[in-house]
Amino acid sequence: MRGLILSVLLLSLGACASPPERTNPLTPEQVAALTISSVEVNGADADYPTTRAAAKRNVLERNLVAALKNTFADRLTGEGPRMHVDVVQLKVTSSGSTAFAGDLSRLVGIVSLLPPAPEPAPTETAETPAIAEKVETADAATTPGSDAVATAPETPPAPVKPLAEYQIDITTGIRGTSPLSALITAAVEDSDGYYNELISKFAERTRTRVLE
Repeated sequence: MRGLILSVLLLSLGACASPPERTNPLTPEQVAALTISSVEVNGADADYPTTRAAAKRNVLERNLVAALKNTFADRLTGEGPRMHVDVVQLKVTSSGSTAFAGDLSRLVGIVSLLPPAPEPAPTETAETPAIAEKVETADAATTPGSDAVATAPETPPAPVKPLAEYQIDITTGIRGTSPLSALITAAVEDSDGYYNELISKFAERTRTRVLE
């Protein structure tokens, strides 16, 4: 019986010691070699459910870009994939609603590593044969009796497939455990502090997820 108990304990310890399963779509080799060419944030389509969140709409993008650039400073070399963030929701609450009702502030976004942007095509002048040929073709297509066929409209570019995607969900705020602690928390905390903490934690969590 003692041997059986010892075996179960050893198996339990072994299970606890096992490293957590990786969830990063990048391989360890890709992570080790990863460099980032640029950071961009889109907050235009995000949900801003509180007035305090809506007040941050105009600064959210640049604040988050600055935090991410600072956090990934050692990987930001101007080469490699682009880091693109689509903000899903920014919720910023008051210290009173957080302390007394447990209404937490929240920042949710989708971080994508996209292929580097393609080099722009050279611009042709009006004197180049290519432009002249297009003009002649267009004129011929509109001339009665002409056998020329009008040029078909250009096909829109296909959507860019991310190299990797990560959903980042950050909450912050502390609910008071008693009326007195709620009063103290409401007095010392503020919505700007919650917002700044969301931004910094989002950048830190992103680095952890991307480089794990």
